[in-house]
Amino acid sequence: SSRLKSVKCADPFAQKATQFKTKFGSVFNAGGIPCRLGHGAVNVKLMWHKDPVMLDYDPLLVTCAEGLIETEHPYAYAARACFEELLEAEGGGEKAMPLVSRIVPGIRAALVSPSKTTFEGGVVAATQLSAAVGEELNSHIHYLVAQMNRKSSDKALAPKILKAFQTFEEYGGPDALKVIKTKVPTYCSIYF
Repeated sequence: SSRLKSVKCADPFAQKATQFKTKFGSVFNAGGIPCRLGHGAVNVKLMWHKDPVMLDYDPLLVTCAEGLIETEHPYAYAARACFEELLEAEGGGEKAMPLVSRIVPGIRAALVSPSKTTFEGGVVAATQLSAAVGEELNSHIHYLVAQMNRKSSDKALAPKILKAFQTFEEYGGPDALKVIKTKVPTYCSIYF
């Protein structure tokens, strides 16, 4: 009960101008994202109206990336889950590759957020994007690594940040390692 009370929920009676924190909230609320939340007995999951494989990722994936800074239910969960499921869908990485330069600012916005939960969501999204697009992310990694490194001393976040760096290196190769080492000199390669 106390866990549920701590979750911020969007006010359905708020004025339109103040109701949504990002474009994602207004698009999701208007039905522009082809999914809805399916509430089960224990957990919540996305239920797609169309198979994610059949969807056009531009601007859908970019809008989901912008929604990573959402903090209120259902938008926070929906943005992160949509982003993850779109990247994990068959052919998701190929569809995301041309959009990387437009996705990274949304992830970076989550990484500069003062909210620990939002920051953590940004780290997870960066890890997922790296695994999906591989070396395509290399020219943008420096924007993400610098922000992640600022909070790497937090004991709760450090393992996720390290996993993100390792994923960048694994899928980005030696070029990604060079960028990581310039921003985080103490980083140890996964290959040595």
